Amino acid sequence: MKILVTGATGFLGFRVCEILKKDFPHILGTGRNKEKGKELQKKKISFLAADLCDVEQMENLIEGVDHIIHCGGLSSPWGKRKDFLEINFKATEKLAQLALKKNIKKFIFISSPSVYHSSKDLFNIKETDPVSSRPLNAYIESKIKAERSVFKYFPEAIVLRPRAIFGPGDESIFPRLIKAHQNGKLKTIGHGENLTDLTYIDNVVEAIKCALLSRENVNGHVFNITDGEPKKLWNILDYVFFKLGLERESKKISYHFVYILSLLSEVYYKVFHPQKEPILTRYTCNLLAKSQTLDISKARKILGYSPKVKTKEGLKNFINYYKKSD
Repeated sequence: MKILVTGATGFLGFRVCEILKKDFPHILGTGRNKEKGKELQKKKISFLAADLCDVEQMENLIEGVDHIIHCGGLSSPWGKRKDFLEINFKATEKLAQLALKKNIKKFIFISSPSVYHSSKDLFNIKETDPVSSRPLNAYIESKIKAERSVFKYFPEAIVLRPRAIFGPGDESIFPRLIKAHQNGKLKTIGHGENLTDLTYIDNVVEAIKCALLSRENVNGHVFNITDGEPKKLWNILDYVFFKLGLERESKKISYHFVYILSLLSEVYYKVFHPQKEPILTRYTCNLLAKSQTLDISKARKILGYSPKVKTKEGLKNFINYYKKSD
């Protein structure tokens, strides 16, 4: 059994290769970061640098592969719509077409629960709940289109939507919030009681492993993936900051004020600084102020998924990693 992991030089893809190597010796990782690729090779994991958008390169990589775990893509709250659509949508569409052409047995696509994104509180979201009809940014739009194209060209695909992946090696969620706090730009938005789900990185890999080993009844399904422990977001942040010796200002700011400020900021940056990311976007504002929790009962029942690492244990692992790397 030979498995191709795209985005293998990214946060999730790298960990996927590390863990799956123990049970599946024939792992081939691909990505654009050659230095991270060398790290994989040191761990005796095969690696070939490639660009997702290069169809010829991807077709060559797929030759002889049995399963594809598609972790690659562009993840950011800000950027050019063209880039998001090219990398997250078009490249994924081509990969699904190639998977069908090459008779790939399993195509596991790592999507995102951002497809549900709303400016309202959402609780216990099920996979059958509607995705956003008016995506707030190009990232969300690209993920919605990518999911649809995957099922169009590879109906037996398995789509996972892991919520807020964190853990050692995370350079996105907590590091960004820690930096914002250190720069004095992080204050509680809204009432501060909003609930969120997190997903420790090893739990995402566990879900992927379940998908790889699953029977045919799992094919063609979408699954929400989390730690299964909804918590108050600002309590989580207070815990992380406390363990890092940081104190957070308790002052709260009106959600509506910040949302309008974010909108104006987006307009300003689009016009005057298109190459830079605004300090705060509407998407990030909603993530920090609104509740979003996912129902993972389908993943538990059909996929056989069970989180192996508790959120608090995962947070401790991240904090220890961050202290050593800071």
